Amino acid sequence: MSIFAEILCKLFPTVKFPTVNNNSIYELNNSYSHNKLYYNAVKLIYNIYFLPFNKNYNGVNNNKFNILNIIILNNKNINKFHKHFFLIQFYKAQKTYSAFRKLAILYKFKHGQQFEIDTDLCFNNFTKLNKSILISIFENNILYKFRISDLVNIINKSLSNAPNFFAEPSEIRNPYTNLPITLANLYNIYFKLKNSNYIMPLLFHQYFISNFDLNIFKNENECIIRDKSIDNFVKTDSIDEQYEYIMKMFYTYHNFIYFTLHPFFPKKKLVNIFKKYLKPFLLREYSLNPFIREKYNIDLQYKLALFSQLNPDFGKKIYKKTSRNNINNLHYTFNETVIESSNLIYDYPTNIPDYLNRTEISQLLETTDQVIDYVSDQDTDDDSTDNSIDDADQ
Repeated sequence: MSIFAEILCKLFPTVKFPTVNNNSIYELNNSYSHNKLYYNAVKLIYNIYFLPFNKNYNGVNNNKFNILNIIILNNKNINKFHKHFFLIQFYKAQKTYSAFRKLAILYKFKHGQQFEIDTDLCFNNFTKLNKSILISIFENNILYKFRISDLVNIINKSLSNAPNFFAEPSEIRNPYTNLPITLANLYNIYFKLKNSNYIMPLLFHQYFISNFDLNIFKNENECIIRDKSIDNFVKTDSIDEQYEYIMKMFYTYHNFIYFTLHPFFPKKKLVNIFKKYLKPFLLREYSLNPFIREKYNIDLQYKLALFSQLNPDFGKKIYKKTSRNNINNLHYTFNETVIESSNLIYDYPTNIPDYLNRTEISQLLETTDQVIDYVSDQDTDDDSTDNSIDDADQ
């Protein structure tokens, strides 16, 4: 604040520029006994100069604009003419200060140290990319260049961080240094995104509304953060982790599942088949929106019961005998054939009304009995042709 205070002091020639000594402190304390223009200028300039040494002023966080409001604009002992005069002088000083800062930033961008890596995070050279999709930020006296889409991914990952689906957003960090990106550069990134063709990430916009305060952002957006973390889990998490939640879904809805899954059924195949049920299940379990939880609860009951009716032998272990060169070989496989409702004569709605209960769901499923008998006959014919033998243990 010393540079701004010096610029402001130049606009009040009669005021001596303060220094960190007893004389300046005495001059400041003495100014509170008077209400003349000179002493009000002393209070304004000296308090701004001493802001780095006094983190709070009258219980307000250190800020030159707060000092202006407290000492001048909200002071009932100062007439409107003097308030207007101080406001004009403050405006001139701020304009000059901003011009110097802009000049310093331009110099740093032109002559500052460039980061040695000249590719994006996917190793595409920046010279081959359009400048409109690139952004440069100045951090720790080093100029870093990023592809905007890379920053968007980093932002979404940080703000949607939710271990075990409990919102714990983390600071947005520079991937090269692992240090938090400064507040000024967060604003630069936000307005660069806003003026580009990229869609503004919802969480980043909410973070901007929260003045980039992580605690405020978490407390006001926990519901959105949790739902976003569920989306990320379904899209990016490992097969093993998704498999665990699918098995939890089977346990939760065991009353609506009629097939018996063999313990050695391949995890990857199971995840690929039931992945479309995973997001509704996670929303039903962890969403903070009661309407969403109830909606997906009934939806899952219907869909899992329908899947079981259409695929009663899914997941079973099947032994098959093949003959080659007059030698009989016996090997096993798993029944992974899935019959979807859209492939049959009768089609079922993908979304059922929220008011349906379990009894009504069961009545809806009774219409599939004839179809299931037909499918079972077809499976029997195919098994006899292929010399298939069902596992006796099943």
